[in-house]
Amino acid sequence: MHVHSQSHGRTYITAENLRSALQRGKLHGVAITNFFDMSHALWLKKNITDFIILAGQEIWTKGGHIIGLGTRKVIEDFHDTEETIKEIHAQGGIAIAPHPYLFLGIGDKVYSAPVDAVESYNGIIGPYIIPNLRAKYAAKKRKLPQTASTDTMDSGYIGHSFTEVAADNEAQILPAICSGRMRLHKRSLPLPLSFIMKNLLYFKNIAPYSLHAMPCLICGSSMAVRPLKKKLACSACGMEQRSRILCSNGHYLCKPCIMEKTKKLLTPAPTERSKLHTPAPAESSKLHTLAPTGRGQGEGE
Repeated sequence: MHVHSQSHGRTYITAENLRSALQRGKLHGVAITNFFDMSHALWLKKNITDFIILAGQEIWTKGGHIIGLGTRKVIEDFHDTEETIKEIHAQGGIAIAPHPYLFLGIGDKVYSAPVDAVESYNGIIGPYIIPNLRAKYAAKKRKLPQTASTDTMDSGYIGHSFTEVAADNEAQILPAICSGRMRLHKRSLPLPLSFIMKNLLYFKNIAPYSLHAMPCLICGSSMAVRPLKKKLACSACGMEQRSRILCSNGHYLCKPCIMEKTKKLLTPAPTERSKLHTPAPAESSKLHTLAPTGRGQGEGE
């Protein structure tokens, strides 16, 4: 229900390994929700016809991340949360609040935003428990449908946690989600050695890895998620906040600075090329040249 096939212009999940992952997991389909760009999701949908590929986008709003599922074209980032959700609905899609209680989630706005469902189980943060429990509580409080996902960029982890939807065909999936006709399969993603090295042993200069390739916007090293929150000073503006998210080299950016830096990367000077929109290598030169795509910095989004 929430997988990223590309990040920073690099393709992590190709059509071939996506098809293999779906076959291996005995799944009927997958939702591809990249940041800033839908071209690879739409290309996968066109070229993988033996499985259901739901194309969507994980959108940066001023309040945090929102998933637009079943949308037809890219929705512009960095607008108000409510305005973004309105655009998702105008395109015939549904709005899901992913990992609301992670650093770039919408937080307590999940209690008021007009979303159609809440991601109450994110496989990447499964070991941390509390963010998922808070999301589940909010969904129950509002009587909203709940979804489960892996939120991964590695096809090897697709299906570790997933949402089983009671639908006979693709056209019935979105309405079934909105009405709560689902069953959640929850399983944490395994912790790779690099995860332990950066998050628990505090190793530095750890490169982003495919489980969830989130580079620091300052140095490019992998982002780290500490077990406990502590007071951190933003490396850009100096503002102090309590957070458990920083890069493996100790850089921390507050949410406003993350958004500002990401905007600059997305809108380079005329003579420069966007670092986030550097075209990815062609997945298949005969079939398709991948359009540019990218990701920002944050905690599992």
